[in-house]
Amino acid sequence: MADETTPTTKKKQRSPSYPGIGLEAAITRAKALYKEENRNYAHVDTAIGHWGYKPKSGAGLVVLAALKKFGLIDEEGGGSTRKVRISEDARRLLLLDSAEHGAERSRLLKTLALKPTIHAELWKKYSSALPSDASLRLELITERGFTDLAVREFIPQFRATIAYAGLTSGDKVADNETASEEANPDPFEIPAVSQQASTAPVTAVGTPTKPQPNTRVLNLPLPGDAWAALQVPFPMTEDAWEQMLDVLKVMKRGIVQLPKEPDTGED
Repeated sequence: MADETTPTTKKKQRSPSYPGIGLEAAITRAKALYKEENRNYAHVDTAIGHWGYKPKSGAGLVVLAALKKFGLIDEEGGGSTRKVRISEDARRLLLLDSAEHGAERSRLLKTLALKPTIHAELWKKYSSALPSDASLRLELITERGFTDLAVREFIPQFRATIAYAGLTSGDKVADNETASEEANPDPFEIPAVSQQASTAPVTAVGTPTKPQPNTRVLNLPLPGDAWAALQVPFPMTEDAWEQMLDVLKVMKRGIVQLPKEPDTGED
């Protein structure tokens, strides 16, 4: 008789997420959106279209999530009715002349650079005395749940953003700096998914655990004997289904690791 014992469930740790592009690139995108829409709200598909992406494009949603993390856009609605516009901070930054308002623009850039939670936490810990890439990589993977691929994307972006904003050792992070992001997570954020992900939704014989009310657990077979479990609302609309697929494509960056190149033995 098959063993139907449910394996011990590990506590799932919420991994940090990170902007998919740096602050300088994000500001360029905000400028393009402002040029087309001023401060009017535009549908998400329209907004990413101004940046050259197709509707529901995974790459476009990555850019959108980055702008939100840097505080460069406001949003309203959700799902198929989600709309965005540039924020007041973004508008101020774009209108400030670097020659006449250099000090004010500099302060605003530094504030925006530390808007993302992971940026603020690392800056609060290290300030301008950042460790080497190797040390930072080890910390992000072992202590913060980043994958190797996510680390390779995040560290250059973080260093470039810090340099672009001109942050120095005298620039501090306010204690409440990251509260708004944690209270309002972005459904299109890039999660730095932990490599210790739990397999709790599937038992030893592939039987789904009891789903929450108005949800279904989809058990998905993977190569070998592995299973993945995806809990979704039920029923789903077509727009919700398509949006979920797009988000999964975006999340691939932080989950799937590239194959290692074969060792040829050559120096």
